[in-house]
Amino acid sequence: MNKLVKDVLVSGALAVVGLMGLNACESDDEKEIYDMVVTPGSFDQLSPAGADYTVSVDMFKGGKWAYDIAYEGTGVTGWITEKAKSLYDITFTVAPNKGFARKAIVTFKDKEGKAESMQLTVSQQETNVHDLTVSLKEIEVFYDGGEQTVQVTASVTVDWECTAVDKDGKKSDWITVKNKTAAGATIAFAANEGKPRQATLLFTDKNKKAKEVRVPVVQAQYRTPEEPIPAGYVQTGSMTPDKTLLGSEWKVVNDYMKKYGWEYTEHPNQPKSTDTGEDVDGKHIEVVQDLVLGQPVFRFMVHKNEQMIDGDRGEKKDRQRNEMKTRVVSSNKAQYKDVNGNYDEWQIVEWKFKIPAGFQPSTSFTHIYQLKGHDGSNISAPIITLSLRSNADGSNRRVQVIHNGRSTATHQGTLVDNVPMSDFEGEWVQARTESHFCRDGYYGIKLTRISDGKVLMDYTNEHIDMWRDKGTTNVRSKHGIYRNVGKNPFGSNALLKDEELYLTDFKIYEKKSNDNPQAVDD
Repeated sequence: MNKLVKDVLVSGALAVVGLMGLNACESDDEKEIYDMVVTPGSFDQLSPAGADYTVSVDMFKGGKWAYDIAYEGTGVTGWITEKAKSLYDITFTVAPNKGFARKAIVTFKDKEGKAESMQLTVSQQETNVHDLTVSLKEIEVFYDGGEQTVQVTASVTVDWECTAVDKDGKKSDWITVKNKTAAGATIAFAANEGKPRQATLLFTDKNKKAKEVRVPVVQAQYRTPEEPIPAGYVQTGSMTPDKTLLGSEWKVVNDYMKKYGWEYTEHPNQPKSTDTGEDVDGKHIEVVQDLVLGQPVFRFMVHKNEQMIDGDRGEKKDRQRNEMKTRVVSSNKAQYKDVNGNYDEWQIVEWKFKIPAGFQPSTSFTHIYQLKGHDGSNISAPIITLSLRSNADGSNRRVQVIHNGRSTATHQGTLVDNVPMSDFEGEWVQARTESHFCRDGYYGIKLTRISDGKVLMDYTNEHIDMWRDKGTTNVRSKHGIYRNVGKNPFGSNALLKDEELYLTDFKIYEKKSNDNPQAVDD
């Protein structure tokens, strides 16, 4: 082979090899790797308190990424939000969890679709707060029953239910839970035909995560229907203490009474003068919640013990007084005519009272109600009293009605006697008196035990002196405890002790009302 041919062959071979090498290099460049790496790959069992969490995203040169979030399970979404983002990482805010454990998948994607998508798993623990609250702390039900709506606030982890049980833990048969929703329920109470009763509403969590809530229920005792008011009468006044007075001092109670035409001004907290030794800082009246009636009532207290003997507005002679009364203003004697007795008008006074068991009167007077002239010179003695009395040894405790005329000639004395106090003790009694205020007047009194409707006293007198001469324009009602405690020394009556009297539901009706009260010496 000549030299020329040999050089050509060698050159051609080298060219072929060169082309092959060039093609091989071009293949290596086309196999570039498009990777995406997400760190970490999961956030497991995150605290229910929530926090911020950062994820690193490492991509091939020039790559751009995006993400989406898929929420699983509970139906709650939006609890993972973006806080900050750069080319290389992203910070998520995981919200506090107020419900069940939850999970989400965050998928990171290459916007150009070159790199394989990566997933981040996020799971968060269930809340450790399992609340169950009820809008009412206790429920008081009137004797005739009814319905009460109870609002319930519960965490989403709480599946609550309500049951009613009696004091023995057995299901109550007079309470029904109905119309239950996630936000509450309607509780229905049957009418009570007997004594006061109690139960408890139990709000419990079926999932046993929230604490049980107990709501006491009390229902008032059955009341016999009140007797209708006779024809011709119109109600002119009424007063019942309300719950705002519970725990209030006597001045607040007095201000409340004044709004309705009554007042609390004759008691040991308000002596006529200073430095009398009276119990001016003691408690002599308060408003308490009564279980039987299911309402607030006035509680009057007098003291006779080794530490304290109450007097009569600062005077310690032979008696003690703790009374409320209808109001009279001397400068305008007609201002409270609707709650006071005026000449020739007819008036019905109703109220409820309870004498506690063991109340001990004496041979002297213990008045729990008085009809008494307000003004004039012949008003020292009350016209009518409802009084408690006993024998010297404390026996024969009884209820009396006593009349004092304007003079000896019209005085009738004890009208009713020997009604056993035992019939009254510890029981609420409905009282009704009816009066015609004039010399030849009328007086009637009826006392009915509320629990069973038994009439304990029913007395009428169609010819009785029910007025005062010598300047009287108003006869007012007084309620409370006014009693003789003995003198020489003061408080020497050994029978007597601390006592209480409960009062409520005052109502006044009038017929032939006297709109211009005047003093009449008939």
